[in-house]
Amino acid sequence: MRGEVIPPQSGREEPTPGRFVVALLLFVLLAATCLLLLLAALVFWLAALTGSMAAAALIGGGACLLLAVVVWLAALREPLARIGERLETVYEVARTAREGYRWITSKVLPLLALVSLRPRPQEPRHTEPRRGECPKE
Repeated sequence: MRGEVIPPQSGREEPTPGRFVVALLLFVLLAATCLLLLLAALVFWLAALTGSMAAAALIGGGACLLLAVVVWLAALREPLARIGERLETVYEVARTAREGYRWITSKVLPLLALVSLRPRPQEPRHTEPRRGECPKE
């Protein structure tokens, strides 16, 4: 039925951020292991075909390099360029703020120095009368 709220199932717990991070790290580790094993199998297979382990390693390495270049050109170049432009903007804003701070301090510090050097009016001192003298009224 529409509009009804479905209560959560009592047997299932909500995943915590720590469990998610552990699962993500495990996934990345297993995926990297899988890729290394596939690359090793490819190199051994190519070594059996070519008769040279060095040639097979060069072919496998070249194929991985070609795949990395394709991924770079297809998916990563433009987003990284946009991130670089944003970082340049942040650096420009920080540089402008620093220059503004220096300009303000170059104008304000001499004024503060003048104020601190100006003689302050002396307050009349209230001294206690010496022994034997009567206080003045």
